[in-house]
Amino acid sequence: MKRETILIFFLLTTLTSGVLLGEKSPELIWKESVRQYRKGHFLKAIKGFESLLAAGQQSADLYYNLGNAYVKTQAIPKAILMYEKALKLDPSMDDARHNLQQLRDEMDTDIIEIRPFFLTRWWRNWLSILSPNIWSILAAISFLGLGWTFKRYLTNASSIEALLSHVFVVLLLMASAYSSYSWRTNYNGALVYPEASALYQGPDIRSASETEMPPGIQLHILDSIGDWYKVTLPDKQIGWVPDTAVVKI
Repeated sequence: MKRETILIFFLLTTLTSGVLLGEKSPELIWKESVRQYRKGHFLKAIKGFESLLAAGQQSADLYYNLGNAYVKTQAIPKAILMYEKALKLDPSMDDARHNLQQLRDEMDTDIIEIRPFFLTRWWRNWLSILSPNIWSILAAISFLGLGWTFKRYLTNASSIEALLSHVFVVLLLMASAYSSYSWRTNYNGALVYPEASALYQGPDIRSASETEMPPGIQLHILDSIGDWYKVTLPDKQIGWVPDTAVVKI
């Protein structure tokens, strides 16, 4: 019964993708969109990339290339959203990170980002090197190897320094695996999108508002009440925005 359910789901997915993409395969649409981008036909490239997203295709490369095409057409908030989505899938994509930072530096806003403590930045950069699954595999392999190192230590074939070093590596990899998984699953990033929005002091449009947020500003969702989000800005301001003014990454 389970195999039949999986087969039916696969057939429905295939048929749906076929309807959305027409006769062309995702690979052909991808190649054609990239070709149109290289020829400078950015609107045609965007149409192709967006059709892949509409058909359920997702990848860091797809979001990254669509972000690049949006930049070429001056659709900056859309480009920022695509780069953010690319980095969520692949935190090690340096090109997306560079382009995103460049767009943020050029943004016309009085909201100045307060950068995290340097150790926090270092830890995040460290976690972005690999995916949670790879960190977990490395941690498991290192843990298994610890038994061999401990056995050598008991037979005086290895020093206490070597054993402690191996323990440190195991703990580091386990912490990296846990932190990477936790960051991915508990990520509450969002953007002001598609239009500018005010930051309110309470979950009510009649409450006081002192800050105007341009589209593309990154937010971190802290809580929600009804159709309002409690958020923190890059400069650590805390306030409320209606859910129609933001999009989750």
